[in-house]
Amino acid sequence: MGLPLTPFSLLAVTFVLGIGIDSAVFLNAGSWSMSAILVAWLTTLLGTATLLLANHPVVWSLGVSLSIGMTAAFVAALLVTPALSRPAASPAPPA
Repeated sequence: MGLPLTPFSLLAVTFVLGIGIDSAVFLNAGSWSMSAILVAWLTTLLGTATLLLANHPVVWSLGVSLSIGMTAAFVAALLVTPALSRPAASPAPPA
């Protein structure tokens, strides 16, 4: 994408990983409803997307990193977590 790797973007990676893991755990545990996770993702995305309005290049690139990362983490939590938490098929008994 042409964005420089800064300490702030590395900090954004840890933030996105933490939020993504939390979402995956809550989806897998079934303790939260899908609407609660969707609202949490939307409010976080809106908060990080406001950084895109900044004139400072470092703050703007942080907004880009967080917005893309939060979207990817949400999609991964929705698609990857159910696939990984599904029990493995047992082998067929010998004939």
